[in-house]
Amino acid sequence: MPSTSASPLTALKQIRAEYPAPDLISIPETARRIGLHADTLYRLCRTGQFSPAIQIGGRWRVSVPRLERYLHGEDSHP
Repeated sequence: MPSTSASPLTALKQIRAEYPAPDLISIPETARRIGLHADTLYRLCRTGQFSPAIQIGGRWRVSVPRLERYLHGEDSHP
């Protein structure tokens, strides 16, 4: 864990080094990354038209590796 005496920026860098970017991201984060409105992306998820998304409980999450493949036309899922 980062020390409490470190500057906020230093602490953030240490946290990012200890905890790399998650493989699953939220629909709003995905929407920001690909330039769609979150409501549009939720609709695509519900209708099965956005294959990188998976539903966990009542929440949708997007697999970053699958999103990368999907965006580059390498997605093998229907």
